[in-house]
Amino acid sequence: MIAKNLKRMIPLAEEIKCPFAMQALFDMGLINETNIKAMRKKLAESDVPEIAALSERFMSDRDRKKINKQAAAEEVQPSESVEPLAAVYREKLAAMENIYPINMIRDPSTKFPVVTLRDGTAAPDELLRFIIASYAGMDCCRFHEEADKAAALLSYESLTKAVACIKNNMADSYLKYYLFLVPFLCRYGNCETIENILKDFGSFNDYDYGSVLDQIIRSSIILSDTCTAAHKSYHYIS
Repeated sequence: MIAKNLKRMIPLAEEIKCPFAMQALFDMGLINETNIKAMRKKLAESDVPEIAALSERFMSDRDRKKINKQAAAEEVQPSESVEPLAAVYREKLAAMENIYPINMIRDPSTKFPVVTLRDGTAAPDELLRFIIASYAGMDCCRFHEEADKAAALLSYESLTKAVACIKNNMADSYLKYYLFLVPFLCRYGNCETIENILKDFGSFNDYDYGSVLDQIIRSSIILSDTCTAAHKSYHYIS
């Protein structure tokens, strides 16, 4: 059904402000070499830069060289300074309520993977922490839009690798913390990460959290309803 309505997925992804939804279609192989020509124009016309950029996937070497030549001829704008960016998200993170697990996410002793900005430079640690915290508490849904804008500053590959790393580092001793992270993991993780989360559900059946995880995962995945999932996470575990 999705494969037959790929073009309709573009305005849906724009409406829910989730360019990662379109990226997921590439990850799942639903958009590939056989249909990219039909999709390319619609993607390129998108008002969302991250979606428009996907039109360059599966380009011929000739077309790619042409675009690279044009880009090289254009004046290169300096990338945004990392320190002001760090200050902005440090302030946003500090403004969040001091509740578990947000205080744990803010704690410098809680380590997270290094991510990069779209220009390849290292992103400030505060940026990823803000994104994670924005999906970790019941009253944090007001930060979701800002978190998605922050995520758009990052290299998609860097972000999905970081999400997978965070997922893989969650041991059973951190199960309660892991459940708080499920909305974030499902929002920004690629298909492989989400499949691994679903596999975890089977291994958690012996825990009291098993049914809770099921409900949170379902809310996180269906229509990217991560706002509802964040509420469920906080409600069931707090």
